[in-house]
Amino acid sequence: MDFPDVWQGEEQSSWARARHRQWILLVLGFCLSEVPFSSPAQPPITCCCCLTLVAESCRLAGKVAVITGGASGIGKATAFEFVRNGAKVIIADLGGPDAACYAHCDVSDEAQVAAAVDLAVERHGRLDVMFNNAGIGGDAAAPGPLASLDLGAFDRVMAVNARGALAGVKHAARVMVPRRRGSIVCTASTAGVLGTAGIAAYGVS
Repeated sequence: MDFPDVWQGEEQSSWARARHRQWILLVLGFCLSEVPFSSPAQPPITCCCCLTLVAESCRLAGKVAVITGGASGIGKATAFEFVRNGAKVIIADLGGPDAACYAHCDVSDEAQVAAAVDLAVERHGRLDVMFNNAGIGGDAAAPGPLASLDLGAFDRVMAVNARGALAGVKHAARVMVPRRRGSIVCTASTAGVLGTAGIAAYGVS
């Protein structure tokens, strides 16, 4: 898979590249820390939002990953690094490169999330990594009266960012639990702990 423009556009600045690179290394480190669970009392999979930075020498040879929102931004950069480190990647997004295995996927539709997971299993026999990265910011409009809040727009952000991530966790678990191993990673934002006027839905999600 070739992403020659992976750092172009909104990701061109050195600051953005550094932040994205750090996040990708965190994801790589967590996926490599996966261990099989032998005791029925232990959870069959791991879901993590707090990770430890690892060296760039880590590899994902033979791992199978689904990355939602993998056609742009952090997801695209992560897909590039996963492939470079030997993983087989399914990009689940609303538009993606032909060079990768791509599944059209609106994560607000549970059936499409399930289909992306099933595609990974159908093509590669298993799923090792589920990276729930898809998300939208919604309308970053200036704050107005509470009475004018657009609940339809709010519901759309929640459907993608919160419900979509939950659908990814659910269907990844469906195929990981029988194998009693796997890694589930969900992207989050500092907006969840530090609210910003005009993007209340994004912060809540």
